[in-house]
Amino acid sequence: MIQYQTGSTFCLYPFNNYEYESYATDAVSIGTFHAVENGILVVAAAGNGGTEEDPPRIGNVAPWILTVGATTIDRFFESDVVLGNNKVIKGGGVHTSTFQKSPVYPLTDGRSAMKPGANEVDASNCYIDALDANKVKGKIVLRRNSLEDTTTSGQYEDIQRLGGIALVYVDNYGQLIDSVSGSIPRIPITWQDREQIQAYMNSTRNPTATILPTITVSNVKPAPSVAFFSGRGPIYKNDYLIKPDVVAPGVDILSAWPSNVTNEAFNILSGTSMSCPHVTGIAALIKSKYPSWGPTEIKSALMTTANPANNLKKPITNNVGDPVTPYEMGAGEVTLFSPSQPGLVYKTKGVEYLRFLCYKGYNTSTIKLLSSMFPANFSCPKNSNEEMISNINYPSIVIVQSANRKFTTVTRTVTNVGDEESTYRVTVEMSQNVEIKVSPTELKFTKYQKKLSYEVTTYAAQLNGFAYGSISWSNEKHNVRIPFVVTN
Repeated sequence: MIQYQTGSTFCLYPFNNYEYESYATDAVSIGTFHAVENGILVVAAAGNGGTEEDPPRIGNVAPWILTVGATTIDRFFESDVVLGNNKVIKGGGVHTSTFQKSPVYPLTDGRSAMKPGANEVDASNCYIDALDANKVKGKIVLRRNSLEDTTTSGQYEDIQRLGGIALVYVDNYGQLIDSVSGSIPRIPITWQDREQIQAYMNSTRNPTATILPTITVSNVKPAPSVAFFSGRGPIYKNDYLIKPDVVAPGVDILSAWPSNVTNEAFNILSGTSMSCPHVTGIAALIKSKYPSWGPTEIKSALMTTANPANNLKKPITNNVGDPVTPYEMGAGEVTLFSPSQPGLVYKTKGVEYLRFLCYKGYNTSTIKLLSSMFPANFSCPKNSNEEMISNINYPSIVIVQSANRKFTTVTRTVTNVGDEESTYRVTVEMSQNVEIKVSPTELKFTKYQKKLSYEVTTYAAQLNGFAYGSISWSNEKHNVRIPFVVTN
């Protein structure tokens, strides 16, 4: 478990159990619950079990945690491969090798460098036991990895041991995740470009190539997009909560690095563990401006001001260009300055987290063991059930339609932290034609009226899986937006 703390915010990136069988016995759930009870916001990584897992997974999903997914940024490190026919293949990664610009270096692939009698699939994947060192030494090696086999670190080291001068491999997810090469270049390419390289190699007896110096490409569009590895919902055994809560930069993050690890002062890493500190830093800025704010006010400010659009002013997409849902991006990508002026906040009381455990089926005796500040007069609501989770005052909403009910209503309460005299009007956006009513449609705050509630009612409808959207309260200064999901 790794942690990073700034004032009253706490960043946590453990690889914990994705499947929350028991909040009462999971160490992360218990520890973070105590932290939040003591006024410390816990920001936690969503995990890297996105499309790499089947089904996709997400970790750190307790409602008292601010769960963060990963996005790309608008900067890319490019290291191109030039083939002997002068075709330029876009590659990623950072290397410091000094290859000639002309494609004069022998090019091979794992299958061509296979030992007699070796397994062809193992050779294609560049497993060392299947390769002939004499056929690898002094050559740029193309790894024809299968779609199911995405690991590269072991094969990269093996190619170095066998005397290869570079490894070119396939990034199967359409996002060229950069890495810093060691003594030889390690260049990711797309699946489509691998086919182009292979076609060239099949067209000549003596294929050649070279690796161009690394360049920095700025103002990449579209950005951000949700990283293929970013943990995503729906949550295992919880249909009534959206996770992650937000997303933040987590791909190709250049940062300081312990020099005793690689003899380098900087490194480039990707993962939701890279996203987590970005959010923690912004949370610390909010806390410095509003010292009296607790974890839920800060969490709400980060979520309601998150941006669901990319730098093309279109909805954020995934690695294959499809618009993402709240189960992939939460409320959107965090912004730097807007959370310091959120206008309205959704305060979630500590007792609501205790009730959440009631709704999940825990009795008061078990819940008492989880809490360090258990109220003496607390008791679980009668007839507690998971559906009641939708009514926790959380800055997102999931409504699960029931076939035997004409409509479903949930309530939210917002607190005015902006101008004392202010009026907000509601806007609802949905991906499907679902009948929704928000009442009232206008919230008028005064010096004496700082808290107001509203109801969201959805009416029975035939849904195609999930309907995704948002509920926004806006005035001339602020747009307070939360994600909204309807399913059945």
